Amino acid sequence: MRFLHTSDWHIGRSLYEKRTQALHVAFLDWLVGTIRNQSVETLLVAGDIFDTASVGNVSQQTYYDFLTKVRAAGCAHVVIIGGNHDSPSFIDAPAALLSSMDIHVVGSPSDDVSDEVIALRDPEGRVAAFVCAVPFLRDRDIRTSAVLESLDDKNEALSAAIAAHYREVAQAVEQMMPAEGDPPVVAMGHLFVSGSQQGEGERDLYVGSLAQVPASVFPPLFDYVALGHLHRGQQVGCCPCIRYSGAPLPMGFDDGSLRPHVLVVDIPKARSVPTVTPIAVPIFMPMRRISGTVADIERELKARVETGTPLWVEVVHDGQDVVS
Repeated sequence: MRFLHTSDWHIGRSLYEKRTQALHVAFLDWLVGTIRNQSVETLLVAGDIFDTASVGNVSQQTYYDFLTKVRAAGCAHVVIIGGNHDSPSFIDAPAALLSSMDIHVVGSPSDDVSDEVIALRDPEGRVAAFVCAVPFLRDRDIRTSAVLESLDDKNEALSAAIAAHYREVAQAVEQMMPAEGDPPVVAMGHLFVSGSQQGEGERDLYVGSLAQVPASVFPPLFDYVALGHLHRGQQVGCCPCIRYSGAPLPMGFDDGSLRPHVLVVDIPKARSVPTVTPIAVPIFMPMRRISGTVADIERELKARVETGTPLWVEVVHDGQDVVS
């Protein structure tokens, strides 16, 4: 099966009070075309679809317009999990309606972990793959805090609870395996795995109060792990099958030089090494940071204006002259 892995869209985000709505629309339109051109069968969106839990009407329209277009583009399945920026209840609310279109959303963990296991079926009704759609796991969702618990104890207990959750999901998949065939298993997550790098422009990222969890939280049953939460696309340590797709749009001017991408993942059969192909996302609006003295800044801005190319600029004055 061919998957496309993306995450951290942050629809509704503003940059210095400037709305990025047009950039998100441009990206999502490009994504629909990429899904069609790459013959993607399943789209995986690993959390932080929105920038805030309070989703405005325009952001909602952008989201639902995209879901309509992506199904029309021939993508057979869509699986979306909630991230730490998303409202679990907002993501979950249309689940029953969307599932009738083979769009599966999991905004919050369930008391029954089998609810997080999505069986993707081919046109003949056979299970072609399993997706373990594990959303962002908040501390209160997966464990009970102890009285007078230290920070170190809390971190250790939360890491153990996350690992236990993934083990239980893997066990649920094993119980659902068909008698014939051995479909591949993909896991999703929205968390900070140790061995990964934050981008320079990112805010501090935590899973609850936990900074990192080890890659060992993912059972070996998983053929590929599609992660969100970190905005820099990357492989986790020496694990080529555990990856962050990264944010498709720059989250700040520090990220202006990065080339974002989405990941096309081909899994020929279970327990085989997936082929992962990065697809570069176009730069819909160049972003640059200009710094120096007033004269340096004026000279650089004039040169940029003369090119006639639209550009978002952050100006940093680090000279000693007084700016009036």
